[in-house]
Order: sequence, then structure tokens, then C-alpha cells
Amino acid sequence: MKHFRLALSCLISSLTLATGAGAQVSTIAQNHGMADTNMSYTQCLTVPTSDQLTAAGAFASSCSVPKGLVVGTIIEVRFHGYFSTSSAGTLALQVDAGGTAGICPASSNFTLAASTTNGYFDGECKIIIASTGSSGTADAYGWYEKAAANGSSPVQATFSNAGTLPTYNTTVAENVAIEASTFTGTSINRQSVYVKITHP
Repeated sequence: MKHFRLALSCLISSLTLATGAGAQVSTIAQNHGMADTNMSYTQCLTVPTSDQLTAAGAFASSCSVPKGLVVGTIIEVRFHGYFSTSSAGTLALQVDAGGTAGICPASSNFTLAASTTNGYFDGECKIIIASTGSSGTADAYGWYEKAAANGSSPVQATFSNAGTLPTYNTTVAENVAIEASTFTGTSINRQSVYVKITHP
């Protein structure tokens, strides 16, 4: 009980809010009073139809990641959304972070069936800081998938920087954004992004 009260008394939480294109963006930092536990979390939520594209481009809302990340810091990015088409279309997704567009790069284009209503996409990108500075580097990899409807079989592709570490600038606060690097269809909506930062 003594240790529990000590940990509880050391709990520090800070909350900052920012908005953009209908997004609700919150940054939560927590120190749980333990020498080996120092985690911060950033979570972005959007109203389902508030962050929409009708052509290729980056979604308007993004999550801010603080400066000063050290070697071994892990940034986990998870996202979800949906799309609609009238005629057959294409879709490819990427994650922008650390000042690098496509730090988790699109690897292939998905073919979207005609007359799709609320097909969905999901993805995850992991970024591990390998070196620091304005020309710092990171290992970045993951996956993304799409399906024509809830319950239908998804098609998956990978994010990969095999053989090359992309640049990640750790000297300034950077934004994490999701981008449709290719999209032909009626509309695509990014519903949510969750970004978790784990410090070594």
C-alpha cells in the first residue's frame, strides 16, 4: 500500500488540445513515479466525416510528437477510415512523420471495386529512432489493408524501408500525418489515428 500511494502521488498528467479540420487532438504525458517507466501518448480523434479527401493528398488533421526523442524511442501509429467509389478506383496509403513524407511509404496500389460504399482501411506504422539530430534516422515499417465491406476479406500491403533508414528530425516537434499517396474514387475519410510514444 505504501508503494501504491507513492506511485499514485508521483502521477503527473498534462493535457493539451489542438484542432484542425474537425479533429480533436490531445497530448497526454504521464510519469508513473517509476525509474523505468516514462511514457507519453498522443491520441487524435476525428468526427467520422470531418477529415475527407476526394483526391490524393494528406489528411488535414495530424498528431504532434515532441522534440528531443532519443535512440530507442518507439512511435506506434495506428489509423482507420473508410472510402466510397462509383467507378473502379485505386488507393495507396503512407505515414508522414519526423519531417519525412512517407517515412512508412506506400508499397503498392490497391484496386477499389466500383460502387463501393463504406469500404474500410486500417494500418499500423512503427518508427524506432536509430540516431538523433536534424538528420537523425529511424527504422520504420508496418502494414495497411483495405476491404470492400465489413466482414469481407481484406487485402494487405506492407510499409518497408528495407536497406535504407529514412530521416527523422528529432530537434523540433514534428507532426504525424496519414496520406493517401494515390486515390481515385468518390471520397475517402480518415476517422481516427492513435499515436503512442514509448521512451526507453
